[in-house]
Amino acid sequence: HNQKEPTLNNRFPKWIIVWLVCGNLLAFTDNFLFLLLRPQTLPGGSLSFLWPHMQAYLEIDRSVQDLQNPFIWAQSLITVVEIGFGVTALATNLGSRAELSYLLGFGYGLLSSFHVGLIFLVEITSGFAYLGHNSKPIIAAAYFLPNSFWIVIPLLISLHCARKLLR
Repeated sequence: HNQKEPTLNNRFPKWIIVWLVCGNLLAFTDNFLFLLLRPQTLPGGSLSFLWPHMQAYLEIDRSVQDLQNPFIWAQSLITVVEIGFGVTALATNLGSRAELSYLLGFGYGLLSSFHVGLIFLVEITSGFAYLGHNSKPIIAAAYFLPNSFWIVIPLLISLHCARKLLR
């Protein structure tokens, strides 16, 4: 099966490119580096000033502060695989391997969305162990709503890539 030439028609739309660049950068800094460098990145740590937005988020989601929580470490490592898929999809799309880029984009979208979905399920099935100190409106508005973008947009990327692959 021949690779399609990298025509404008085979390029990712701008919204996917923006998400893969910005989303992967944010995932790398906030969901990998921030977690990897704990406790220095937590409040009072020598690197906490690099993540002022995360300091506020920690008031809502206390799971990140639990250094004994193996799920936090595991999901951080999944982030590395996600980033690998996303960066490689972007690079191959800008190169001459359009079909491969759509396959990688499809995988990126599924992995990213199911990763965040799993985080939600762990919190829900734990009885909101790390969120329960918040009111329900705070949990909905400051936790589920913003984090849902990491489910919806990657699923839209997968859908877009699947349509391209099936043509």
